[in-house]
Formats: sequence, structure tokens, C-alpha cells
Amino acid sequence: MNREPENGSRSRDALLAALMLRLLVADAPSLDPCDDADWASILRLAQQNGVLVRTALALERHGLRLPATFQAAVGAERDRIEATLALIRRLGAVCEDEGIAFLFPKAFLHYPDMGRDVDLLVLDRSAVVDRRLLRTLPHVRLADRLDHRLAGATCYAVAGCPSVLDIHHGRLGDVGQLTAFPRRLIARRRAVSVGGTQVWVPAVEDQLVLQGAQRIYGRRTLRLADLLATIATIRWNHFDWTATIATARECGTFHGLCCYLAYVDQVYAQAFGRGLVPQALQERLILDGWGEIAFADGTYRFPALRVNAQLYWREYWAHVAAGQLAAAARLWLLPVVAVPSPARAGPGAGR
Repeated sequence: MNREPENGSRSRDALLAALMLRLLVADAPSLDPCDDADWASILRLAQQNGVLVRTALALERHGLRLPATFQAAVGAERDRIEATLALIRRLGAVCEDEGIAFLFPKAFLHYPDMGRDVDLLVLDRSAVVDRRLLRTLPHVRLADRLDHRLAGATCYAVAGCPSVLDIHHGRLGDVGQLTAFPRRLIARRRAVSVGGTQVWVPAVEDQLVLQGAQRIYGRRTLRLADLLATIATIRWNHFDWTATIATARECGTFHGLCCYLAYVDQVYAQAFGRGLVPQALQERLILDGWGEIAFADGTYRFPALRVNAQLYWREYWAHVAAGQLAAAARLWLLPVVAVPSPARAGPGAGR
């Protein structure tokens, strides 16, 4: 049996990714697999891109019967998500009981799908807070990597939950350079209830700043899950862009936000034949000059080395200009941790 040329496989996956995006954004019944190979590709791409449950629900809405292997994968993913929700529920209750200021930065950003780790942000930087949080949960602390320590994060495996718990202690950013932003996130947090679980998450405007700060810096890919969340945000009529842009500038990550939105706009245009970012908003952002993003090897890839060098340099000077010299100084630690990765393990990876 002749193998399909590699570029042919990539073209097929790129087309399938665009079809999946149209299905999940517009509920367009354009995804109609007709053989096992197609189903296998859909399953693989949905898993890689964090949209398995949503893809299954959308296909079922259009009357497509999922193969047994697909149904089994969805069932296993739903079990993992339920265990993750149980952990989030318990952690939230402990924080409330202990009077710990907290939020879950990305817990429900992709719901009914969920990432493969649980990020919990607290302002307390002492190790004592971890013991208070986990005193009733059987757990094992994972090995402290240098990038974890620089980012002010500790990681745990909790019994009964397949998702890793990352506790961020008053810092965000690859080397923990963002210290004011966590306080703003918690000061402006909002309560949401999903699946019977009510927890604190960032305000919608702050959530997008967080996406811009975490999905480009130190990485080289974007997943459909991230794109879907941001597309929904841009299309929301009540979104406060003035607050988002101002916050990104204060954090020194304005150019990261611009780069991120430029790539989201490109992918949307590839799938729908028209841009997403309104003209009035384009005039307030810098969307040109970031290079092209294209689908390859299961995710959307961008020119990471050039883009990251540019973004970190601009963030450095933004901190200097704002008199945030401690944040600027920490960026000199980046050579230790800033090698771009598809989905960096550890704090803030957002897998």
C-alpha cells in the first residue's frame, strides 16, 4: 500500500482543522467523515487541540454516529474532566474556608473540554499556603524544576485526579516577572458556575490579557481550544477593549496581545474567508509584522524564535519605561527557560 506523501497528509490535516473550526464556531455541518481514516484523523486532531468533547457533541448534533473507538476516547476524557472538576471543587472550598484569595486562571476557558493541568493562583508566596490547601488531599509534590521555581510555582500529583495541580504564588510569566497582574486578576475576579462547581475566574477582559501573555511567549504553537475561546471573546459585543489594552500595556505584554490576536485573525480568515478583528480595533493594535501562522503536525505553528525574541525584548523595555526594574531584571533569566516548546510542561502551560 502506497503511503500518502507527507505534504499531502499535512494539507489534509490543515483542511480538516479548518473544517473543525467552522463546525465549532458556526456549527456548520461541513465535517462529514466517511471512512475509518477520516475518523482516526478527527480523533487525533481533536485530542491534540483540546476540543474532543465539543467535537463529539457537535458531530452528534448533526446526526453522525461516532465509532466505538471515538466514543471510548470521549468517555475517558469526560471521566478525566469530572475528576478534575472534583479537585477544583475541593480546592475552591478549602480556599474559601481558609480565607485564601485565589482564582483558577483557565479552569473553564475551554469547557466542556478542559486542559490537562489545574492552575490555581494565590497571592500568598509562602510554602505554608500549599500545606493549608492540600492538608486533606493525598498528594505527591513533583520535582521542582528551575523554571517552576523562577515562575513561583509548585506542582503536585493529587490522588484520584489525572490532571497535574500547578499552584502559582503571586507571580505569573515565564520567570515570575509579572507581580502586579496577579493582584489585579484577583481584585477583578468573577464567580462562575459550571457543572455544579462554582469557582472564581478572571474577568473576561483580564482573561484575554492572560491568553496573550501565556500562549505566545516561550511557545511555538496555538491549539484550536485557545482559538475558539478568543474568537468567542472578540465576537462578544459587550467586551471592554479599552480595559484590556490598558491592562496589557501596564503588564508590558501589549505586543504579545497584538501578536496573539494577529494569529487568531489569520486562522479565522483561513477558515471563513474573512478577518475577525474589526477595523476600529485593528487601528488600536499592531497586527502586522508577526509572520504567518500555518497548520502543521497537529497544531497551528508560528515563527517562534523570531517572534519570541522580539516580544521579550519589547517587554523588557516596557518594564524599564514603567520603572518596573525588578520585572525587567528577571527577564535576564529567560535564557534558562525560554526555549519555545509546543506545550511547555509546568506552570501555565495550559495543555
